[in-house]
Amino acid sequence: MKIIPSIMNFTKRINLCPLCSKKKAKQYNKTYYARYSEEFSELLNIPSKLLMQTTRHLKCNNCGLIYKKNWFKKNILSKLYLKKVPVHPSGWDVNSNKFSKNYLKIIILKFKSYLRNDNFKKIKEIKILLRKIKSIVDAIKIKKSNERKLKYKFLNALDNQNLDLINSYQKKNNFNGK
Repeated sequence: MKIIPSIMNFTKRINLCPLCSKKKAKQYNKTYYARYSEEFSELLNIPSKLLMQTTRHLKCNNCGLIYKKNWFKKNILSKLYLKKVPVHPSGWDVNSNKFSKNYLKIIILKFKSYLRNDNFKKIKEIKILLRKIKSIVDAIKIKKSNERKLKYKFLNALDNQNLDLINSYQKKNNFNGK
């Protein structure tokens, strides 16, 4: 497939496996539209389908890593990952039971128990829990404006460690498990 010039301005070709630096790779045809493909598409004003075709996957013949044939230049990555979507779900969490509403309920309860008990000796654990909660909540795609506002109010309450507001917005957003 020929890459149109506008997309070439935003991407660079990956010639070697990012993991083992070997050149031989074969096309990997499983493509998934996900939050980031939508975000990149919106940021660059390029249709998702065209973007996915342009950045198609390769699988390294040596180590088996699946990576993109064309990847985004640093300035585009910075715009997306630092400004547009600054909180990210952990890649491994997506394939585990940790990226679920039930797990979200568990870590919110743990986070709130630390706050309730003024357990600020566990500041590192509090920060880790906060990051996990925010990455799951932030990944929830919400279309309705009023629900999106509630989501951001909940995230703000988490940042401010305001238990009353966390409880209130948790109920309104239905972040209570199954």
